[in-house]
Amino acid sequence: MTSESGFGWRLAAGYAVVEVSGEVDLCTQARFAKVLDRAVGSGAGLVVVDLRGVRFFAAAGLACLEDVGAVMRARGGALHLVCAIPGPVWRVLSVLGLQQRWPVHQQLAEAVRAITSPTA
Repeated sequence: MTSESGFGWRLAAGYAVVEVSGEVDLCTQARFAKVLDRAVGSGAGLVVVDLRGVRFFAAAGLACLEDVGAVMRARGGALHLVCAIPGPVWRVLSVLGLQQRWPVHQQLAEAVRAITSPTA
């Protein structure tokens, strides 16, 4: 884990935003899972995970996203991802064919529009 890795979240109008930077790997998995759990525990129907600041993304991060995605689906909610395309997170998602599993956006504003528009 690098000292620059950061994990935070905030509640907005009907959705939660999780912001991640640095490295997401086995060393930071517990911190990532904890912040995701807090966002999900807020009761928000939608969770947006902003991964644009991530420099390295490992399978441990995918496991966290899988867990949150399953919880959100069970609740009738959704998980949206924001990442650079191309970038480290996108590379992992696309190599594994997971870009179809969750809506992926390049900008946070784009994700917010997608989840707050009347047709979402």
